[in-house]
Amino acid sequence: MSIRCRISSETNDEETRGPGKSNAHTKPLLPRVVFTTIFLAVTGLLLGSGVAPSPTTSAFADDATQEAGFCTPSQQTLGTDINVSNADPGVATWVKGDMYIGSKPSNTANLNGANAPVGSYAVEAEGLTLVNGKLAMNPLKESWGGNGFRFGIVGFGAQFRPTPGSTALAVNGDESASAIDSMTTGGVTGDVGAWTHGAFTEGYGAKLSGNATNWETNARHKSVVHTKTDWDSSNSISWNQTNVLDNVNGKDYSDFGTYVNNLSNTLSLQQANGTVTYDTAPADSNYVRYKYNANSSNISYGFKFDASGKRSEKRITFTGDGTSALQVFKLKTSELQYIQSDDGTYQTNKNNPDDVNRGIVFDFENIPDNASVVVNVGGINDDGSGGSNVSFNNGWRFWWNGVEIGGGYSDKASTEQQRLYGVASQKVLWNFYDANVSIRGGIALEGNDAGGDGKVSYDDPSAAMLGSIVVRTGDFDDHVTTNGRVYVNGDFMMNNPTAAKNTRFNEGATASVIDMDQERHNFPWNGQASSECSTISWQKVSSDDTTQLLPGSEWGIYTAQEDAQNATNALLIITDKSNNYGSGAGVFQTQNLAPNATYYLKELKAPDGYVKSDTIFTVVTSHTGDATNTVSVGAAGVVEDGKIANTP
Repeated sequence: MSIRCRISSETNDEETRGPGKSNAHTKPLLPRVVFTTIFLAVTGLLLGSGVAPSPTTSAFADDATQEAGFCTPSQQTLGTDINVSNADPGVATWVKGDMYIGSKPSNTANLNGANAPVGSYAVEAEGLTLVNGKLAMNPLKESWGGNGFRFGIVGFGAQFRPTPGSTALAVNGDESASAIDSMTTGGVTGDVGAWTHGAFTEGYGAKLSGNATNWETNARHKSVVHTKTDWDSSNSISWNQTNVLDNVNGKDYSDFGTYVNNLSNTLSLQQANGTVTYDTAPADSNYVRYKYNANSSNISYGFKFDASGKRSEKRITFTGDGTSALQVFKLKTSELQYIQSDDGTYQTNKNNPDDVNRGIVFDFENIPDNASVVVNVGGINDDGSGGSNVSFNNGWRFWWNGVEIGGGYSDKASTEQQRLYGVASQKVLWNFYDANVSIRGGIALEGNDAGGDGKVSYDDPSAAMLGSIVVRTGDFDDHVTTNGRVYVNGDFMMNNPTAAKNTRFNEGATASVIDMDQERHNFPWNGQASSECSTISWQKVSSDDTTQLLPGSEWGIYTAQEDAQNATNALLIITDKSNNYGSGAGVFQTQNLAPNATYYLKELKAPDGYVKSDTIFTVVTSHTGDATNTVSVGAAGVVEDGKIANTP
């Protein structure tokens, strides 16, 4: 959709540009894909789902009715009421290669009864899951009477998922993306396999390539069914589908892998504006983790954290600059390369044998309320150490602006801890732009202490990650619950093969000492253009060649005309690599602005070799969500919609 809104332009000497209207309008964008959407302007086209823009229509919005400023998207919180949800039109989990509920076998050429993924206690994935390759499932958990893994809805989660009745699972079976040559379960060869149990999509549908396969343990039971009590696939489960990703819930995701690659690349190029420090987390001899419903279940576990050594937790602190709308941090892979001990009780940094602990914990400080956070993980040390693989045990604690919120999901947590748990999950994005990633579970060993109850796990999935995770080129071997989007351009494993010791609750064996097995919780990322907020986009080009994007300019966005004229009190300062959601040099986008408000855009620094523009562009943000407001032909220096030209 294209919406035109009023724009005017002024010079610094307040010269009137004429009585005729010059318009800013919203350019056609693609449907929301990354947590309602992360828009990436790529030579003027924002790559979302890959859906072709709808035909242009026009509507006028001439009046700004709201105060200019930042817009904060609605906050998602964790809960258990599956009958109350917020509709998510985007993708919760993307896998370009193969997805495993279990571990990936060393030989993936032929999967069958004799060569299966090692089983996993992972239980659920909230929201829409897209698998470009194949899906191999070996869930072990006896939830719902042993009826398998659930896609779409989770019993405890953000309750942020597609509209009921739509598709929650799509498997494309792309042979070029899959390492599985042949997969046979229950006597049928296909693109979806199930061993101990299969999966169901209660309340949702599934689009699956290949034959309708069966459980290996029960050939009468289809690998994917609609409800947990079904044995055969209903009309909601569609098998033998071709070109599955071309149309999922009305959107074309066939090129979503390219989108993820561009997203990760764009974020990796952002200049760090925060600092990263390392120390040992504070000792705590009385730290307690609870199950999410501890007020009724009475399930908990006590921890003792030392100030150093094998029972300590290494803390990585990200300190923001306190002002930028996009807080950017750079973390080298060498800081997250650990080898777990043979007995499972601690881990050692392979680059520093003196760096010994039981897990990595994260602390975010000085993060503004309106900001989003990107942690770019990649690169090697100056001496050449490090490399492309990340592997570590996650710790149990997590701090957000001075408040410890690691257990903020539980009904035992304070109201503020619960709120901040959701805030952190929506604000943070971990961008692993050149690494294979393995995040192991938490180490819970206090059950072995004198007087302990014997409950022990060396790979506990309830030591969850907060924030969305993007793995640009590698695989993601995940052993913990994740809270956010997960986009993987390799293979994705939800992998919890080992039951915790002496822990058997109502649903049988579990990998967790507090009976919280691995789940995908679908939180959106605030670094997006949400349906509630507005965006402004533009490009910087040469007047000699309007296809030539120019790097090196700097811009200010202001809420008052006088501030724009004087270049004071900017709402945002934007460069190619700062506060910019555009796809590269010369392509700009700012997000999360209040809608129906007036903003003033001014060039503060011209590209090298070009004359700086004196024009102040006045933009009314008339539209939200899928369309971005941008300068249009008629404003001084605008040669094409969204393109602002400079003269050499």
